[in-house]
Amino acid sequence: MNSLAPSPGEVQNRSSATSTRFGRMAIQLSISVSVLIFLLIATELIAGTLLSIPRETENAGKDHSYYRDKPWAAEYFREFDLARRQQYLPYVVWRRAPFAGKYIHVDENGIRRTVNPDCSPKANQIWAFGASTLWGTGASDEETITSILSKEYAQAIGPVCITNFAEGAWVSTQNVLQLELALKRATRPPDLVFFYDGLADVIAVYGNGNADGHFAEAKIGSRLEAGQKRPSRFAYLKETATWRWIELVMNEVATSKVNNTTASKRSRNLDNLANLTVENYRANMKVVDALSNSYGFRYISFWEPMVLSGNKPLSDPERRMLAEIQKSTPGLPELCRKTYDLMFSVPDSHIVNIADTFDHTERDTYMAVGHIDPEGNRQVALRILELIRKFGTELASKH
Repeated sequence: MNSLAPSPGEVQNRSSATSTRFGRMAIQLSISVSVLIFLLIATELIAGTLLSIPRETENAGKDHSYYRDKPWAAEYFREFDLARRQQYLPYVVWRRAPFAGKYIHVDENGIRRTVNPDCSPKANQIWAFGASTLWGTGASDEETITSILSKEYAQAIGPVCITNFAEGAWVSTQNVLQLELALKRATRPPDLVFFYDGLADVIAVYGNGNADGHFAEAKIGSRLEAGQKRPSRFAYLKETATWRWIELVMNEVATSKVNNTTASKRSRNLDNLANLTVENYRANMKVVDALSNSYGFRYISFWEPMVLSGNKPLSDPERRMLAEIQKSTPGLPELCRKTYDLMFSVPDSHIVNIADTFDHTERDTYMAVGHIDPEGNRQVALRILELIRKFGTELASKH
């Protein structure tokens, strides 16, 4: 039996071969792990880059004809992308974070700068509320509706200080809540409050199917509810760019499916949705009326022009835009018209339809469904100034 036992040399050779195999396996494993880590890092970097690219709908207007010969346009839209960062605020849910650029300034309270010639104590105080169209998408601080209005008002009537409380995608309920919050904190109530509304409320009701909901209602709600669940051992993965990119793609796919399956239902319920929008808005204005009686300010609401309302002679780009809106959101143009018709079927001196502002304007004006270029802002500001002067005496007599 001793003759069958391996010799010391054979034992050493077998040990050497085993060590060699383990060594090769260790090298292969380390290479595989290194490649996997490299792929994970590369995927994370690519996903982070994709997430940093502004979405197409968020840059609507960048290629508008107005900006083609403007040397400042590229820098402005770069600032606009940077200034889109939001912060959570109680009750109103979101508002822009502070930002200081060359063309866009947002203060520590999330308020966009209005260029006012005179904000001395003798100046009339005007507070303005609305969504991104009033906030000034596509315009520098000097070319927003409120800045142009302030300058023209000062020249035509007298010193005025306008505060622009508008925020992107805000509906009228958020604006009324912001008004209440501002009144509680103000040392001096405003002389006049005006709203620039219409589009956001219609789109929100169209998307949510109910009144008094804000934009991204389902998404924000699901995030809140998800936070109440017991976190899994792999919850940290959800903080990675890769996870967020996959989640974004899946959400868009799911949203697309939902839009396709519910489009016909919305089309059949347009009258109901229009009723919901108008009833909710009028209820919000009753709250504003009560506040105006208590705090002593006048108020007026302007329902804005948009590519879906009014009778503007549309340019070729605007016609293509309208066709794309009808394709992607079936029934929305009809809902807008039904809502406007219903809102103004009963006269109200506090709610004024200015959807016809561009009815005699043939040039490219709309950058997106409701966003207008700075020249359009000027037309709207002058129209608002005209109506403030016209309705001023009548509104004042109610107090």
